[in-house]
Amino acid sequence: MDRLVAINLLIKLGVAAAVASVLVRSRFFKSLLFQEERTLSQKIQLVLFIGIPFALGVLVRLATPNFLAADVSYEASVLIGVMGGRVAGLLGGALLGLPSAAAGEWLSLPFTMLAGLLAGALRDMAAEHEDIWSFSPFID
Repeated sequence: MDRLVAINLLIKLGVAAAVASVLVRSRFFKSLLFQEERTLSQKIQLVLFIGIPFALGVLVRLATPNFLAADVSYEASVLIGVMGGRVAGLLGGALLGLPSAAAGEWLSLPFTMLAGLLAGALRDMAAEHEDIWSFSPFID
């Protein structure tokens, strides 16, 4: 059982790395990402850039029940919230939770929206907004 968990985590890491490597090749996405203050339309564009590939991963998970590792919707909604703020996190959570909610998983929509909103609120509470670029889950 531990091997299955490790394999799923490695596949999730690969999915996130693949999406990130595709996104950073776009100059427009990089200009959106590195802006400190964004308009509402720029926040929506950022959500669409990040959210659509991960929403496709949710659709893959729904179509193939054994392939749970394709779904990184919770992690992506937190990422969108940290990078874009509360509004972007809420919109990103809605975008990522809609496919699974349409398939009958009703709690996924409010959970992903709440995760994005809370991550955006934590970004706004940070004393220095540049600290989001140095965040790491590895404490050492």
